[in-house]
Amino acid sequence: MVDLILGLFRAQIPGYLKQMESRFEKGDWHTLHPLAHKAKSGLSMLGMQPLYEIFVEIELRSRHGSSGEGLEPLLIAARALLDASLVELDKEL
Repeated sequence: MVDLILGLFRAQIPGYLKQMESRFEKGDWHTLHPLAHKAKSGLSMLGMQPLYEIFVEIELRSRHGSSGEGLEPLLIAARALLDASLVELDKEL
């Protein structure tokens, strides 16, 4: 079961973040929230609280913000934490 959850994490979360980064770069910041929302459940199940909280903030700012202000630093932080998490995960597997 753990292997299944970790496999889904590796298969989905990096892709969600990559799509969010791409959409943000194109100026489509208001379309990030569905992807952030999808990612949150996996992050929560794995107890990845700091990354989960970043995705919550991305979802809120994308859904309710009047501009993309503040999203870029959140995406950068999410990328750094996700990459570090994947390195650690690879060490354990």
